[in-house]
Amino acid sequence: MLREVADKARRIIEGHGGKLAQTTGDELVATFGGRGSGLDDPIQAVLAALELVDVITKQTAASERRLFVSAKAAVSTGRVVTAGRDDPEDAARDLVALATSTRKMTQPGTVAVDVDSYESIAQEIDITEAPGLDGYRVHSVRPRVATHTSPLVGRDLELATIREAFERAVQERTVQIVTIVADGGGGKSRLALEATTHFAGVALASARCSGEGRTDPWAPIATILNELIAPNGDFATNLATTISLAPAEEHRLVEERLGALFGKVEESSSLQETFWAVRRLLELVAVQTPLVIVLDDLQWAAASMLELISYVGTMSRNAPILLLCMTRPDLLERNPNWPASGTTLSLRPLSDADLQKMLDAADAQLSDDAAGRLIDLAAGNPLFLEEGAAALVESDNAPLPATLEAVTAARLEKLPPRDRAIARIASVIGTDFPRSTMVALATEHEAEVTEALDSLVGRGILTRQEGMFVFKHGILQQAAYDTIPLGQRAELHESYATLLLEGPWRDDVTVGHHFEAAHRTRLALDPNDEGLHGLGTKGGELLAAAGERSLMLGDVSATISLLQRALALLPADHRWRPSFVIDLTHALIAAGRIEGAQQALGEIGTGLDESLQTRVRLEELVLFMARPSGEWVDRIQTEARKCLEVFERLNDPSGLCATYRVLAEIEWENLRFADAGVLMQQALEHALRGHLTREAEDAIAFLIAVEFWGPTHVAQAAERARGVMEQSAPRSVLGTKAKFRLGGLLGMQGHFDEARSLMSEAVETFKQLGMHLSAASSTQEIGITEMLANEPVRAEVILRSGYDTLLEMGGSRFLATIEAFLARALFEQGRIDEAYEFTVAAEKEGNEDPLLLLEWGPCRAKVLAEWGRLDEAEALARKALVLVKSSDNVFLRGNAMMDAAAVLQRVGNYDEAGVLLLQARDVFNAKGVVPLVMRVEAALEEIKKLRS
Repeated sequence: MLREVADKARRIIEGHGGKLAQTTGDELVATFGGRGSGLDDPIQAVLAALELVDVITKQTAASERRLFVSAKAAVSTGRVVTAGRDDPEDAARDLVALATSTRKMTQPGTVAVDVDSYESIAQEIDITEAPGLDGYRVHSVRPRVATHTSPLVGRDLELATIREAFERAVQERTVQIVTIVADGGGGKSRLALEATTHFAGVALASARCSGEGRTDPWAPIATILNELIAPNGDFATNLATTISLAPAEEHRLVEERLGALFGKVEESSSLQETFWAVRRLLELVAVQTPLVIVLDDLQWAAASMLELISYVGTMSRNAPILLLCMTRPDLLERNPNWPASGTTLSLRPLSDADLQKMLDAADAQLSDDAAGRLIDLAAGNPLFLEEGAAALVESDNAPLPATLEAVTAARLEKLPPRDRAIARIASVIGTDFPRSTMVALATEHEAEVTEALDSLVGRGILTRQEGMFVFKHGILQQAAYDTIPLGQRAELHESYATLLLEGPWRDDVTVGHHFEAAHRTRLALDPNDEGLHGLGTKGGELLAAAGERSLMLGDVSATISLLQRALALLPADHRWRPSFVIDLTHALIAAGRIEGAQQALGEIGTGLDESLQTRVRLEELVLFMARPSGEWVDRIQTEARKCLEVFERLNDPSGLCATYRVLAEIEWENLRFADAGVLMQQALEHALRGHLTREAEDAIAFLIAVEFWGPTHVAQAAERARGVMEQSAPRSVLGTKAKFRLGGLLGMQGHFDEARSLMSEAVETFKQLGMHLSAASSTQEIGITEMLANEPVRAEVILRSGYDTLLEMGGSRFLATIEAFLARALFEQGRIDEAYEFTVAAEKEGNEDPLLLLEWGPCRAKVLAEWGRLDEAEALARKALVLVKSSDNVFLRGNAMMDAAAVLQRVGNYDEAGVLLLQARDVFNAKGVVPLVMRVEAALEEIKKLRS
């Protein structure tokens, strides 16, 4: 047990200015004091002891969930002479022995102090004399500035709502999301702290989202998982223990897919797969004990983080989890539907009576006039009241500024120069930081840094949390930062970035942010500064590296942000700049930001080698495909073939893969699936040759889809899909797509029960992975399977679920296809009018794309024939027959022939109807679609009877 807590103990002790002297048996021994120390070393020792006992007794037990650990501590004070001693710790041996004997006589879960310690700090601690002990038992340390310990007032309703949500999560074993909304200083964090203090027997973790892209977008969730799984640093071992609660097939998957959160992106992972792994891990924690996660400053969270929270809230099962989110109103302004489910608490300003209660509890000893003026200025903001009260006490009732920012700035300006300097350095590091980092960055002596930090804690600027110093509020950090002169600000950012680079582990986004901030500040001071080039290169390369990892993961939003920031820093002649621009273009296209992609390509620069010039040209073609006009197919094919010639000559596997993919997608859009498959097979081969794992998986998924829709025989296509499914990791995107296609192919063979089982499993996995668009669009293939099974009612129910989901998501390119299939399902039920309406909707949704007529046109022709509008019906059916000649989509070809035969049969043209049915039988036979072959045979028998 001692080994597991030693690292955290060292941080806590050093954070209070002490030194961990030894760890033997089941004991930790720390020393405080020495040359340059302040007079409050006993206080720091008591604070460290209280925190250590709390961490070991409570937090470790909660996180491990199966360990029941207790701890106790004692503090002894005395004079030690170290002069002439080689080992200062040896000089303190008698004192350590006294503390040890004191500890042995106290009770588990407590901290005791000897008589000398009590006499030196009696005014600072809340104690009772312990019977049978030559000393005292400590309960708490009184704050030095009483104005900073405000009680929670005026929030009874909100507090009750949070507690009710927690109880509902526990009783129903569900995820509850509570979002607390207020402006800065409005009391969000105080409310959350009060609420979580009363949750007994829970696993609790918290994290803060950083603004302005200061850290990796995934940093908050990484922090939470570290707190839950490895509060003492042994992440791998504790992760394995937690994962062991899951089914065996999930063990490796969860571990591998969590790598993205810790800078170890597996090439086989995707954003959806990482979401799934996070959700499963949180569920495994919550299975053992209720889980409470507190997320602060959610207004600064990355889009992927918001998506993850919604995903956990929607998809988690049988897991009591409370997600307590704190945000400023900005989040709701940008995301009016947040959260998709849950409760939102908008904190109202406190009443004057509530503010007076806070003042009374703080015992700031303000005059009635001063208190009244302060309450008026606070306007219901509790942080303003706290900071204003502190400012009045510190400045002898000098007039207060009118804004919270101005009050905090005024307080900081009146700090002693040493304290103000340390606060400024701290504000550059972030909201929380260890003492050792401050010592490394400050020019002051270590003892002076410690004294300044203690002073800032005493003044309520900083607090201590588990060995870290933390700004009491982000507004205080920002106020300190704003007072730093620009030259010093740039130096501090660069020094901190350099310090992080030299550390054993680094977050590229954090380091890149500090180089970026140094660059921005020095640019403002002197645009001709010779150091700008180096700063821009360092920061840009780090941010670009993080952007590349995000692109590999599939986090489009983070990719765009990181690469845009990187490109703004990198010199125009940087050797990797064009490659970063191309990756940015990919991300912008994926996000649907076509104009942004065009602008990025336009700024790629000059002097490119032939390979990069060709890649730029290829990207321009991809952009043109997104907004085609005129003879776009011929134009793109011609230009892409020219690109292909260049990449072949240069033997560039990445360029060849990208070009063949473009050519394959053109054939897909034109419904020529066999040709698309040949081209994508070429893309796959070049992806494998170039070790382009993500591109290879995308190509394989494309090929499976081609074989589903195209002329490849069902047996061959099913064999390929089964092989991919069996070779892929369970719940991987590729393996799930293969399983889904395999189900559809089995349905074509008439194995409907197995088909439904596989497809429903795949759709459930799509949902678990957060792939809601894939889950919704997959209803078209499931609808086909049900129609093959002659179950049009079931087909309608399934298709409508996908249709409704796509409408809620704002529509998509799949909507027209699903509307066309719905029309067919309704027609088979005899609901002719409704079928017609869906053909109209499909035509409109498809923007009158001629090829989309093949999806809705044949069904409308049958509707028109039912209405007796035979000429219109025949004309439309024949138009579809002409269009379908250029396509090898089995269902479009066969259905166009069967539907046209049905129309011609109504007209009385039995001979031509019979010929079309024979052609349809050949198409379905060649594919191996058994149910449709049988249906054609039945139609031929009917024609035969009519002829006779």
